[in-house]
Amino acid sequence: IADKESPIALAGIVGAKRAQISHATKKVLLESAYFDPKRIGHTARRLGIMTDASTRFERGADMAVVDAASAMAGTLFKQHACCREAEFISQGKKATPIKVGFSLNRMNEMLSLNLSTKQVKDILKKISIQVTGTKQLIANIPHFRRDLRIEEDIYEEIARIYGYMRIPETEPKKWSGQAQVNKALEYEEMIKNYLVGQGFDEAYNLSLMSSRVLEQFGFSEYVKIMNPLNERFDALRPTLFFGLLDTLKYNLSKGNKSLKLFEVGNILLSKVPFQERRLGAILGGERHQDFWQQNNDKLDYFDAKGVLESILDVLHIKEASFKPTTRKGFDQAVLIWISGKELGFLGSVDTGLCKEPYFYYELTLDPLWDMVSDTFYMPPPKFPANTRDLSFITEEKVQVPDMVSVISRVGGPVLEEVVLFDYYKGKNLPTAKKSLGFRLHFRAPDRTLTDKEVDIFVKRITEETLKTFNASLRTKE
Repeated sequence: IADKESPIALAGIVGAKRAQISHATKKVLLESAYFDPKRIGHTARRLGIMTDASTRFERGADMAVVDAASAMAGTLFKQHACCREAEFISQGKKATPIKVGFSLNRMNEMLSLNLSTKQVKDILKKISIQVTGTKQLIANIPHFRRDLRIEEDIYEEIARIYGYMRIPETEPKKWSGQAQVNKALEYEEMIKNYLVGQGFDEAYNLSLMSSRVLEQFGFSEYVKIMNPLNERFDALRPTLFFGLLDTLKYNLSKGNKSLKLFEVGNILLSKVPFQERRLGAILGGERHQDFWQQNNDKLDYFDAKGVLESILDVLHIKEASFKPTTRKGFDQAVLIWISGKELGFLGSVDTGLCKEPYFYYELTLDPLWDMVSDTFYMPPPKFPANTRDLSFITEEKVQVPDMVSVISRVGGPVLEEVVLFDYYKGKNLPTAKKSLGFRLHFRAPDRTLTDKEVDIFVKRITEETLKTFNASLRTKE
C-alpha cells in the first residue's frame, strides 16, 4: 500500500513508520480491508515478518463486515477522540452470498434418517441457515460460517442439531465385489519378512536432510525446500543412505557391535520420475554375538552381496549382474544391473565415515515388480548329475559374472549350475593375474549323461572361455 511518495504499509502484515500517529497528527485515514489469506501467508513467510495482523488475515477474515467495521471505527473516533468524518469511501470486491446445494434423499441415506423437508428447514433455521426448495435444497450460508462450504458440511450440522444419540444403528451394506491385491505391497512385505528373518532391523528415517551434506557427497540435483525449519532439514533426500548412516552411527555410539539395518521408503528427485520407492540396507560388525563356540569374524562385502542376491531369489529374479563403479563415500562400489536396467548399487562404506567396515546397498523397487515371475514347483531330478571342475588363469580385470555368462551359454540346457568354488591371487601366479575355479553341474531331464557326452560340453566350454578372455587352464602343480 503506497501513496505518491512511498509505501506506507505491507498489506495485511505491518504498517510503515511514516504511517504512525503522533501528537502532531491532524488527519487520519482509517482502512478496513479484506486480504487474500494465501497471499498474506506466502508474503509473510517469504519476508520473515509474522505479525498479529498477518496471522488473522492468513486464517481468513469476514469480507461481509468490512464496511460495517469501518463505520463502527468511525463512530468510536467521533465519540472518544472528538473527530469529524470527512469522507467515507467503499471500494473493491464485495462479499457474495454463499449457497450450498444438497439432496434430501442423499442426506437421509448418509445419516440413516427419514427427515422431511420441513424438519430439515426447521433444524437449519436454528443456526441461521435459510433453506429453499423441496427435494433438491439450497442452503443460504451466513457470512460468519466460513466452515460450511460443501453439502457434507450441511449434513454434519443436521446430525449435530438433530442429536447423534437419536440416529439409529444400522449395519453397513455388504460389498459383493472382489478386493484387488496390491502386488507392490505384497512384494515389499516378502522382502521385509526375509530381511527380518536374516537378523535385520527395520529403520524409519526422516525424508528431510541437509543440502550441505548432499553437496559434500557430489549430489548436484536434489529438491531444496523453500522455507525449511532450519539448515539441517532444507532438502528432500535423494537416497536412503544418509538416514541409515546416521542410525548406524547412533547405534555404534551406544556400544552395539553388530548391526544389520534396512529401510523401505520414498526418495525425491528433481527430475522425472521425481519420486522412487527404494530399499536400502547397511550391515557390518561381528558376524555372531559373543558365544564360546563361534569365531568373532566380521561381516564382509560378500555377505551384503549374498543377502541382495537372496532377495532377488525370493522374487524369482535371476538376471542380475554387477559392474564396478566409483562412488563418493564408498571405498568400493558396483552397479546392480537387472534385465538390462541399472537399478541400484552396492558398496563398502568409506572408512572415514565409520571406524569399522560396513557395507551398503540400495535398490529401486518399482521396476522390479514387473520382473517378478510366478512361483513354480519342480519334482526332484530322476537322474544323477555329472560334476566337473575347471580352473582358469585370467587377467585381474576379468569379471566373474562375464565368465559365468559365457560358460552357461556354451553349456546349454544340460548345464544345470555354475558355481565359483575357488579364487586365488598371489604366489605362483604371474603379476596381474588371478585364478578362478568353477564347478559345473551337468544333468539331463530324460537320461543319465555319459562321461563322453559331458567331455564334449567341457571341451566346448574350455575352448570358448580361453578364447573370449585370453585365459589359460590352471593345472595341478
